[in-house]
Amino acid sequence: MEEIEEDLEVNDQQEEKKYRERLNYQGLLMQRINSIMIAIDQGYNPYDNTNSLLSILIPEIKGPIEGEI
Repeated sequence: MEEIEEDLEVNDQQEEKKYRERLNYQGLLMQRINSIMIAIDQGYNPYDNTNSLLSILIPEIKGPIEGEI
């Protein structure tokens, strides 16, 4: 009986960890989607090379990145 209770506790902890990881992932995804929606609302043109994806995610970047990475 004690083994079953211990297995249930371990399983509950694993399920809780998976649930928290999933919530964290969903939160990060929603932040990125929100950033892209704001950029589109402010006039981001994905076909214009003067803006990069980083300029959406990091507003301080105002143009294409020059030089080697």
